[in-house]
Amino acid sequence: MVDPYRTISPLSIVIITVVVTTISSRELLPKQRLIAPAVLFDRKYGTHKFAIVNGIRFHYVEAGDRRKPLMVFVHGFPEFWYSWRYQIPEFSKEYWTVAIDMRGFAWSQRPIGETNYVLPNLIVDLKAFIKYLNRKKCVLVCHDWGSIIGSAFIASNREMVDKYILLGSPSGTVFKQLIAESMDQRNKAAYIIEFLKRGVAESEMRANDYAFFSTLFKDEDLDVYKYVFSKPGALTAGLNYYRANISPNNGQMNFVQEVGGDADDGLDGTDGMFILGGKDPYVSQDSLNATTKQYPKMCVKGIPNAGHFLHQDEPEITNNLIRDFLCK
Repeated sequence: MVDPYRTISPLSIVIITVVVTTISSRELLPKQRLIAPAVLFDRKYGTHKFAIVNGIRFHYVEAGDRRKPLMVFVHGFPEFWYSWRYQIPEFSKEYWTVAIDMRGFAWSQRPIGETNYVLPNLIVDLKAFIKYLNRKKCVLVCHDWGSIIGSAFIASNREMVDKYILLGSPSGTVFKQLIAESMDQRNKAAYIIEFLKRGVAESEMRANDYAFFSTLFKDEDLDVYKYVFSKPGALTAGLNYYRANISPNNGQMNFVQEVGGDADDGLDGTDGMFILGGKDPYVSQDSLNATTKQYPKMCVKGIPNAGHFLHQDEPEITNNLIRDFLCK
């Protein structure tokens, strides 16, 4: 199969970012990665497609019967469609599953400039993409930044979502509240301050051949993530999600109003679910109670032995929780 990267315009820029690690002054140059790992084209994950939506060229992977209900997967950082590799084969049995690469990530177009990544643009992307798929409603499954984007999308487009699942991050409203009120959450989110350091964060992430990915993902998946995020502009594009929506203030974080929205975002949790890993190093367990308080009707669950990437750490448990919720 032709590597989709070769079809992307030089004017595009890839997206992604992650947890910054302390590095040695002896920075090793990253290896060149010219050939895409074969697993990215494994047919069990579906068919690769492209769409021009909201003026952006998006890549997505679809699987399942188009006549069945639509399920859309929205990834976080530093991820892309591949992060849903355990969910796509499972849920494509009963749904038409579509895993999108958000703007700036992987094989989707990467517009230059931080302002292109403000939350309102990302919400419009998602709305336009669902309309492109010619569906009025979908089941929305989101992780990390995907949960921030997804919850804001749902708040303003409730009629387009049948049920929704937020993984690894609560809604933008709850996360913003936690940053203001929870010391544990502020400590866990301290890495974001590093992400806001333009150029510095990118250099640290490239250190020792992108060694920071080893702190996040399984050894067998490292080549995949390193390949995707070593492409020109990939790290900066991903980091722009933070830089466009969060501003530093004396070492603290200020979210632009759109990220969290008002204390009342119009949601009550009906038809919604939030799942958090019990060993998540970046999102406080305080978010469980905070979510229950903010959204009394939302189903809230924890997976004790999972980390931040719970859908990859404990895919069977995650899938079972999602399935049980959808069957109610």
